[in-house]
Amino acid sequence: MLLLPRAVVASIIRFWAGGIERLARHVLGLDYVVRGRHNLPSGPCIVAANHQSAWETLMMYRIVWDPCLILKRELAWAPFGWYPIRAGSIAVDRAGHAKALRRALAGAKRALARG
Repeated sequence: MLLLPRAVVASIIRFWAGGIERLARHVLGLDYVVRGRHNLPSGPCIVAANHQSAWETLMMYRIVWDPCLILKRELAWAPFGWYPIRAGSIAVDRAGHAKALRRALAGAKRALARG
């Protein structure tokens, strides 16, 4: 699947996240509320989420149509981490400090440019 186009891989992640969402709702009774979605512009934008756990990272594929996530580089080394990278996410080395910030900003500019 990693050979597929970026948008297709993002769609696969979104589909998988939907399954996780339904399982969490029906098996665990877990639900969520998105506040302020109406404030998002119709075009490309940057969303700074208050990161609390891995759960909302996955659910960003359900909340925002085509997210570009910034994730720590170590997650990209795990087999499941290849998919967000292929879907356009930005892996940064958090120990890199200023270099990591520059890499994140450059990746965000590329993501905004592609829409």
